[in-house]
Amino acid sequence: MKLIQAATLPCALLLLPSCIFSAGSRQPRSWDSGEEQAADGARDGDESERAHLAIEIAQLAAAADLAEAELEKAAARRDLTSARQDLEVFLNLERPLKLAEQELALTEARGQLISAEVELAELEEMYAVHPADPKTAELVLARARRAVEEYGQGLAVEEQRLDHLIDGELPGEERGYREAVDEAEAGLEAARWALKLARQQTELDLLDAWEESGLVREDAAAGGGEDE
Repeated sequence: MKLIQAATLPCALLLLPSCIFSAGSRQPRSWDSGEEQAADGARDGDESERAHLAIEIAQLAAAADLAEAELEKAAARRDLTSARQDLEVFLNLERPLKLAEQELALTEARGQLISAEVELAELEEMYAVHPADPKTAELVLARARRAVEEYGQGLAVEEQRLDHLIDGELPGEERGYREAVDEAEAGLEAARWALKLARQQTELDLLDAWEESGLVREDAAAGGGEDE
C-alpha cells in the first residue's frame, strides 16, 4: 500500500469537509409527493364531475316535472274548450232540433186525429143519409171509431213527450253540459295551481342541489313567467 505524501495530506483534509457537506445537503428525489398531488387532483376532478352531474340530473328532473305540469294544464284547457263547445252545440243545435222534431211529431199526431175524426163524421153522415147493411155499417163505423181512439192516444203520448222534453229531458241535458263546463273550469284552475307549485318546488329542488354541490350557481331562475 502506498502512503499519501505529507505534502498532499493537508489538501486532502481540506477537501474532505466540503465533500461531506455536499453529499449531506443533497436530498433524495421524492416520488410520493407527486403521486399524492396527482391523486388529490383526480379526487377533486371526480368530485367536481359528480357535482356537475348531480346538478344536471336535478335540472332534468325539474324540466320533466314542469313539462308534465304544462301538459296537464294544456289537457285541462282542451277539456274546458271541448265542454264549452258541447254546451254551445246543445243550446244552438241539439235542443232546437229535438224540440222541432217533437213538435213535428205532435203536429202529425194531431193531424192524424183530425183526419180520423173527419172520416168518422163523414161515415156517420153517409150512413144516416144512405142506410146500408147494419152489420157492414157497424163494422165500418167501429173501425173508424177505433182509429179516432188510437190517434187520440197517440196525440196524448206525443203531448206527454213534448212536456217531458221541455220540463225534464232538455233541462237535464243542459244541466249536465253546464256541470261539465264547471268541472272543466275547476280542472283548469287546479292545473294552473299545480303548475305554479311545480315551478316553486323545482326551483327549491335546484337551489338545494346547487347548495349540496358546493358549486356556484350558473343557471337562470327556473319556472319561467306567470301562468295564464
